[in-house]
Amino acid sequence: MKIWQEFGSSHSSNITIIGKFKDAKVAQEAYDLVEDFINASWAEGYKDLAAFLNAWKDRETVLQVFQPSEDDFELGLDGDPELTRDENSVVISRFRSPNIGGIIKLMFAKESEEISIKGRCLY
Repeated sequence: MKIWQEFGSSHSSNITIIGKFKDAKVAQEAYDLVEDFINASWAEGYKDLAAFLNAWKDRETVLQVFQPSEDDFELGLDGDPELTRDENSVVISRFRSPNIGGIIKLMFAKESEEISIKGRCLY
Protein backbone atom coordinates (compact mmCIF):
# COMPACT_ATOMS: atom_id res chain seq x y z
CA MET A 1 0.00 0.00 0.00
CA LYS A 2 1.46 3.39 -0.94
CA ILE A 3 0.40 5.99 1.57
CA TRP A 4 2.30 9.12 0.60
CA GLN A 5 4.38 10.38 -2.27
CA GLU A 6 5.74 13.87 -2.75
CA PHE A 7 8.16 15.29 -5.26
CA GLY A 8 8.86 18.67 -3.67
CA SER A 9 11.58 19.61 -1.27
CA SER A 10 10.81 19.40 2.44
CA HIS A 11 12.91 22.43 3.35
CA SER A 12 9.89 24.68 3.72
CA SER A 13 7.32 22.11 4.76
CA ASN A 14 5.38 22.28 7.98
CA ILE A 15 3.32 19.15 8.49
CA THR A 16 1.06 18.24 11.40
CA ILE A 17 -0.15 14.66 11.82
CA ILE A 18 -3.02 14.02 14.23
CA GLY A 19 -4.00 10.50 15.26
CA LYS A 20 -7.14 9.92 17.32
CA PHE A 21 -7.51 6.71 19.33
CA LYS A 22 -10.29 4.95 21.23
CA ASP A 23 -9.00 5.89 24.68
CA ALA A 24 -6.14 7.56 26.55
CA LYS A 25 -4.34 4.25 27.20
CA VAL A 26 -4.09 3.38 23.50
CA ALA A 27 -3.16 6.99 22.70
CA GLN A 28 -0.27 6.75 25.19
CA GLU A 29 0.87 3.46 23.65
CA ALA A 30 0.77 5.05 20.18
CA TYR A 31 2.65 8.09 21.50
CA ASP A 32 5.42 5.88 22.96
CA LEU A 33 5.74 3.89 19.73
CA VAL A 34 5.76 6.93 17.42
CA GLU A 35 8.12 8.86 19.69
CA ASP A 36 10.63 6.02 19.62
CA PHE A 37 10.29 5.71 15.84
CA ILE A 38 10.92 9.44 15.33
CA ASN A 39 13.85 9.38 17.74
CA ALA A 40 15.26 6.39 15.87
CA SER A 41 15.74 8.77 12.94
CA TRP A 42 16.35 12.09 14.68
CA ALA A 43 18.60 10.91 17.54
CA GLU A 44 19.84 7.81 15.69
CA GLY A 45 18.45 5.63 18.50
CA TYR A 46 18.65 2.44 16.41
CA LYS A 47 21.18 1.43 13.79
CA ASP A 48 18.45 0.20 11.43
CA LEU A 49 14.79 -0.79 11.11
CA ALA A 50 15.49 -4.35 12.29
CA ALA A 51 16.91 -3.03 15.57
CA PHE A 52 13.83 -0.84 16.08
CA LEU A 53 11.44 -3.73 15.37
CA ASN A 54 13.44 -6.05 17.63
CA ALA A 55 13.18 -3.56 20.50
CA TRP A 56 9.37 -3.48 20.11
CA LYS A 57 8.69 -7.13 19.22
CA ASP A 58 7.50 -8.16 22.70
CA ARG A 59 5.43 -5.02 23.33
CA GLU A 60 3.81 -4.64 19.90
CA THR A 61 3.24 -8.01 18.29
CA VAL A 62 1.22 -6.39 15.49
CA LEU A 63 4.53 -5.00 14.17
CA GLN A 64 5.50 -8.51 13.12
CA VAL A 65 2.98 -8.30 10.27
CA PHE A 66 2.20 -4.58 9.94
CA GLN A 67 5.39 -2.58 10.02
CA PRO A 68 7.22 0.36 8.47
CA SER A 69 9.52 -0.33 5.54
CA GLU A 70 13.22 0.48 5.27
CA ASP A 71 12.28 3.58 3.26
CA ASP A 72 9.81 4.63 5.98
CA PHE A 73 12.57 4.30 8.58
CA GLU A 74 14.70 6.91 6.78
CA LEU A 75 12.64 9.96 7.75
CA GLY A 76 15.25 12.47 6.62
CA LEU A 77 14.44 14.90 9.41
CA ASP A 78 16.16 18.27 9.33
CA GLY A 79 14.64 19.54 12.56
CA ASP A 80 13.27 18.24 15.84
CA PRO A 81 9.54 17.55 15.46
CA GLU A 82 7.21 18.24 18.37
CA LEU A 83 5.22 15.27 19.63
CA THR A 84 2.38 15.73 22.13
CA ARG A 85 -0.51 13.70 23.49
CA ASP A 86 -3.82 15.17 24.60
CA GLU A 87 -6.43 12.74 25.94
CA ASN A 88 -7.12 10.38 23.02
CA SER A 89 -4.94 12.16 20.43
CA VAL A 90 -1.31 12.09 19.39
CA VAL A 91 -0.07 15.16 17.53
CA ILE A 92 3.18 15.49 15.64
CA SER A 93 3.91 19.04 14.55
CA ARG A 94 6.88 20.93 13.12
CA PHE A 95 7.48 17.84 11.01
CA ARG A 96 9.65 18.82 8.06
CA SER A 97 9.91 15.66 6.04
CA PRO A 98 7.62 14.41 3.30
CA ASN A 99 8.29 10.82 4.43
CA ILE A 100 5.34 10.26 6.76
CA GLY A 101 4.40 6.73 5.70
CA GLY A 102 6.05 4.99 8.66
CA ILE A 103 4.30 7.20 11.20
CA ILE A 104 0.95 6.62 9.52
CA LYS A 105 1.54 2.85 9.50
CA LEU A 106 2.37 2.88 13.22
CA MET A 107 -0.81 4.80 13.98
CA PHE A 108 -2.79 2.31 11.89
CA ALA A 109 -1.10 -0.52 13.81
CA LYS A 110 -2.41 1.02 17.04
CA GLU A 111 -5.91 1.00 15.52
CA SER A 112 -6.33 4.73 15.20
CA GLU A 113 -9.89 5.87 14.75
CA GLU A 114 -8.87 8.79 12.57
CA ILE A 115 -5.66 10.24 11.16
CA SER A 116 -5.50 13.71 9.68
CA ILE A 117 -2.61 15.46 8.01
CA LYS A 118 -2.37 19.21 7.77
CA GLY A 119 0.30 21.47 6.43
CA ARG A 120 1.93 22.75 3.33
CA CYS A 121 5.15 22.57 1.43
CA LEU A 122 6.50 25.75 -0.13
CA TYR A 123 8.80 25.22 -3.06
